[in-house]
Amino acid sequence: MGDLQIEWHTSTADIELHVRAPYDVLAWRATGATGSDGEELELTNDFTVIAKWVKELVEPARAFEAAAA
Repeated sequence: MGDLQIEWHTSTADIELHVRAPYDVLAWRATGATGSDGEELELTNDFTVIAKWVKELVEPARAFEAAAA
């Protein structure tokens, strides 16, 4: 039995979602702050934490771009 994997990798962080079945998702991320072991969560239907992870990943880059302009 397999799963659907969704991955986002940058030079500073990695986010992976493993959709195993409806309402059964394993979420994982690693950043400089979480170390090499990363952080792992079991999710059902509330993906608020994933939205936060993506926002943290994207916003520092936007702040840097604005400062450089």
